[in-house]
Amino acid sequence: MYVFVDESGNTGAHLFDEAQPIFLTVALMTRTDFDAINAKPIAALAREVGDTQLHAAKLGVARIEEIARPLHKLLQRADPRFFVSRVEKRYIVATKMFDLLFDPGENRAASPHIYMLRPLRITFAVKFAGIVTEDMARAFWASMMETNADRAKGGMIQFCNDVLALLPGVEDKGFVRRIRPAIEWAQENPEAIYFHSDGRIARQGHLPNLVGFGNLMDGVEAQSEAWRRPVRRIRHDRQSEFEAALRFWHELYANASPERVPLMMGEMFKAQRAGGSTFEISTAEASPGIQVTDVIMWLFNRLHREKEIGADSWRLMQWVFRRSMQNDFSFDGVLGALDARYARLMTEPMEEARLDAAREQLAMIDAGTKERVEAYRIEKAARQIEGDQA
Repeated sequence: MYVFVDESGNTGAHLFDEAQPIFLTVALMTRTDFDAINAKPIAALAREVGDTQLHAAKLGVARIEEIARPLHKLLQRADPRFFVSRVEKRYIVATKMFDLLFDPGENRAASPHIYMLRPLRITFAVKFAGIVTEDMARAFWASMMETNADRAKGGMIQFCNDVLALLPGVEDKGFVRRIRPAIEWAQENPEAIYFHSDGRIARQGHLPNLVGFGNLMDGVEAQSEAWRRPVRRIRHDRQSEFEAALRFWHELYANASPERVPLMMGEMFKAQRAGGSTFEISTAEASPGIQVTDVIMWLFNRLHREKEIGADSWRLMQWVFRRSMQNDFSFDGVLGALDARYARLMTEPMEEARLDAAREQLAMIDAGTKERVEAYRIEKAARQIEGDQA
């Protein structure tokens, strides 16, 4: 299996760019080496429209329409599958704000079930984002990208202060009851919260490029399992700013454990993605597969923005959609997926016996949370005494 990847919407760490709110990663996946087999046919298509390669933004609607039908036929022979990762940049900020304050691995006062149960984690993250003002979100993101550790820590504490000031005006008092202790604990114990990222690659891990790459690796792994074929090579369009980070994360995914481990609510997790594959950075000029991915991505973008494309281009994209998987990492996307999977569970009536069992379990979770808070208080006090004595 071979994978050819292109991206669109790169604004780096500038996540509040109104002109480019979405970061798109698109992959063409084939059972044979598309580049080796289709170099001459793709070059011939480019010559038909007076160019040396297929670069959609340069060709435009009219010239893409001229080659849409022969490109469609060529792709039918290749029998590919496609993957689309759509990342809403503001949703990234929302998830990072929630991760900062409510990860029970760091925040001893955070309720573990809210973070560990995906339906609750998404619901709480979206509700939390809804109470944070844009100025607060911008300040939070600037602190997260801060290279100076002390300034980053100060920004985190200020964010906690600002959120706490908003809580009295939040109507959902049950929601406030659940989140206030974690925010207050983070404010009082900032040393326990991992916020400042040491090094460029670590900071880049928060950006849409790397979030989209993680989604891509999920899609590649799913197609590899569907085809029962190992991934031989992933060829990615050149991204000089993120090349080192992309190589680093591919290495982690490809060499992670292949074992599946159980999560909550019956979900299973495997860390490895595209095990044993190689990762290459290539120019579009050198890769027909990346050129085709660029055309598909450009047409997808136009359709998503409700702009016109030609009739043959539309038929091509209908065919592509039938062969595509999509990961929509956005407010609407995750809530829609949540409703599709858990709506019945979250809304159906529950017997009193099950409610009693749930209340009992929740009381045990809360008792455990109080124990962790107290244990950290004792540990922190001991460290302070040792420091004073030294």
